[in-house]
Amino acid sequence: MCRLLFVSGSPTESEIREILTGFRRLAEYGNIPAGSAKGHKDGWGLVTIANGRPEKEFHSAKDAFADPFYADAVDAIAVAEPRAIMGHLRKAFVGAGTLENTQPYLSEAYAMCHNGTVFKADDIPLEHSENLIRGESDSERLFYFLVERVRDGETCRDDLESAIGDIAAHHDYTAMNLLFSDGRQLLAHRNVNMDNADVRECDLESYYSLFLGTERSGRFSIICSEALPLDGVTWRLLENRETVTIPLA
Repeated sequence: MCRLLFVSGSPTESEIREILTGFRRLAEYGNIPAGSAKGHKDGWGLVTIANGRPEKEFHSAKDAFADPFYADAVDAIAVAEPRAIMGHLRKAFVGAGTLENTQPYLSEAYAMCHNGTVFKADDIPLEHSENLIRGESDSERLFYFLVERVRDGETCRDDLESAIGDIAAHHDYTAMNLLFSDGRQLLAHRNVNMDNADVRECDLESYYSLFLGTERSGRFSIICSEALPLDGVTWRLLENRETVTIPLA
């Protein structure tokens, strides 16, 4: 259970600070499932993407809202004014609150954040990535499965959706809300499993949201689990099983 963020385009330094600070507040005040403990306090990560691959990387197993390192990361990122930023706030469900279980996950050109739970994830088949697993999270195994299945370039979206379909056919899951980048593009995919008992009984469809925000002049786009209160940005909720492609400069 997590909050996801992606920023792409040319926001100014001050806009980057505003976006990342607004995202940080979700660690304390973000939407949570009914009956769940407040906040997304079990670690965070921020990664910039440039020249076709992840570049600056910041991870912590602490609560982003209280962690001074988060402010340091925002300073470093905002000054650089990167064209793409991926962020994650963790609410632990599978796996301990350790650095190894924080996201985004990175491998060569690939980066991914996931919100949701895939059950019996140890059964997800990996052909040559087993030795790369560092934590206990279902999301990490899902990441390497997708990396093995996705090819760069024009087929990336089709490959991703096909791989997600295979997981859905063989595993129960609450949601597979994904931000997935091959360095050339960002694929944002919202997938809430309405056949899952917990999703139906706890009204988790509203928790597993994913929004696309567009700055009024088109200078930048944002994908976020919640619509952040940003001047000049309009938001729309992604439909269930919708994929949005954002090219990266």
